[in-house]
Amino acid sequence: MTKNLKQKNNTTHRQKVIISLLIASLLVSSVSILANGQPSFARDFDAEIREVKKREEEAQSQASALGERGKTLEAELSRFSREKTVIESQIKISQIEHDKLVSEIEQTEKKIVDTRKALGAVLTEMSMEDEVSPIERLAGSENISVALDKFEYKNAVKSSLTDKVGEIREMKKKLETKQTDVSRVLGNQKTQQQQLATKESEQAKLVAETKGEEAEYLKYAESLSAERSKLESEQAAEIARRAANSGGYIAASSDGSNGGYPAVWANAPMNSYVDSWGMYSRQCVSYAAFKVSQTYGNMPYWGGIGNANEWLRNARNQGIPNGSMPKVGSVGVQLSGSYGHVAWIEAVNPNGTLRISHYNVNWTGAYAVWDNVNPSFFDGYIYFGEW
Repeated sequence: MTKNLKQKNNTTHRQKVIISLLIASLLVSSVSILANGQPSFARDFDAEIREVKKREEEAQSQASALGERGKTLEAELSRFSREKTVIESQIKISQIEHDKLVSEIEQTEKKIVDTRKALGAVLTEMSMEDEVSPIERLAGSENISVALDKFEYKNAVKSSLTDKVGEIREMKKKLETKQTDVSRVLGNQKTQQQQLATKESEQAKLVAETKGEEAEYLKYAESLSAERSKLESEQAAEIARRAANSGGYIAASSDGSNGGYPAVWANAPMNSYVDSWGMYSRQCVSYAAFKVSQTYGNMPYWGGIGNANEWLRNARNQGIPNGSMPKVGSVGVQLSGSYGHVAWIEAVNPNGTLRISHYNVNWTGAYAVWDNVNPSFFDGYIYFGEW
């Protein structure tokens, strides 16, 4: 009996805990709905877009760094190519000099052979004459003077040929020494040529690899850009669905004036300028700041704290009136997402819906006018005209 009572008490306690948790959950949900005025996006598009954009910028940065590295490598490759061209020219000169020396050595060797032959002939003749005594040669000669001259001439030729063979040998020795030097220089030059060719080949491979990596990062950045554009389109569609769910809206035709937004900002690429209040051009906050300044002349400088979802907090901090009721000439603030959205309230229609003008609702930096917008589309309104 006691055991059953304990089980019953435990069951009752668990039921109370579950009921309490359900009530607490409902209260939290109710507070959340009351605090926000409307549900947030199921997805945080801004966070996703910011993450994709971060990766896109990192990929672009890597591609840029690789592009610069590629330029440096190409400059080194050009230097190697120039050095190789120079050494090839030097090799041609050295080769010509080497070939010339080889030819001169061959000619010198031929001269040595020819001179030796001439000397051999003279020596042979003189040897044959040596078998006859000088007295006999003089006695057998009709003219003693001619015999003496002939004898002296042969001795002179012998001496000259002997000296010439020595000179030619010395010349050949010098030519061979020079040839050795030129061959050594030529060998060194060819080694340098081979080394430069290897460096050039390796450098060309590095250039190709770097360009390949750069192309891959650029391709990756392009895919991320496409992914970001898709997310931005999805976010724009979600904003449109949100407006439709809160009562719908009608995209009204524009008169081409862009709400008076200055042409210097309206006609320039998005984010190319920082406006007078610290906002990037063609953003929703820049247009809203312009409308406040144009209408009331009292738009604060909110550069650095000017994201759309910061405007209500900024207004409260500076004592600018704000509330939940839309008024003509007020700024509607949407808090959802990392950046939020702001728009200028052009009119409050008889049926309670709004006519608004705004920029960059679809991430293209374009001006748009919406009509029949439910006031619950915005989380609050800032009344700069009452400040």
